[in-house]
Amino acid sequence: LYTDINGANSGTINAVGYNVTDGHVWGSVTNGSGAVIGSDSLARIGEDGIPRHFVVSGLYNGGYNVGTIDNDGVLYLYSTNQTQIFRVDVNPTSPAYLTLLAPVLNTTAMDIADWAYNAIDGMIYGVGTTGTTHNLYRINPTTGSRTVVGLVTGNAAFTNGAFGAAYMDASGNLYVGDNTSGGVFKINTVHNTIGNTTAALRSQGSPSGGNDGAMNHNACIKPNAGRDTVVCI
Repeated sequence: LYTDINGANSGTINAVGYNVTDGHVWGSVTNGSGAVIGSDSLARIGEDGIPRHFVVSGLYNGGYNVGTIDNDGVLYLYSTNQTQIFRVDVNPTSPAYLTLLAPVLNTTAMDIADWAYNAIDGMIYGVGTTGTTHNLYRINPTTGSRTVVGLVTGNAAFTNGAFGAAYMDASGNLYVGDNTSGGVFKINTVHNTIGNTTAALRSQGSPSGGNDGAMNHNACIKPNAGRDTVVCI
């Protein structure tokens, strides 16, 4: 079951993350028209599927394709192969709500198409794509420092394309969606990963020219199609 995201002049929304402080999905508006939607807009999406737009001064003109939100309600925005990380406060209880936080973080360019926040170690993770080579990156959200953890390998489909969707569960398992094959791959407990690792095909979806992913990082992925469980594996 799903609800289509709709609304007049919705634009394209990317770099989404689930905000545990308000229960909404937030993302970057990468195009659109209208009085509110602009080059520095964010969208908040609730259960009705209708985006509410907010202007935050100081963001990139073209929007972002990489995003995640931490436990404090800070949205981390990045664009593939750029060298800056932008942080926006989307915690409605914060005095800095809907402002761009200073400083903008400097980082090393990464060939990632999405990333996800890990509540266990407080780091951000993404899988990059250079040809058929994929690196697992660990990013410090306080300093912007990037670490190459190691290479990620999987089945034959894993080598095909970029991973435009990334999301994390409560156990620190990273899930990435391959745009080209449509496969969703699981990398176990990335906070414990040292060196090279493998990704297992978790489910098969449809290929997509553009995708994104987000989930509550304090929740669990069901291990099978059985009854609901709170156990993460």
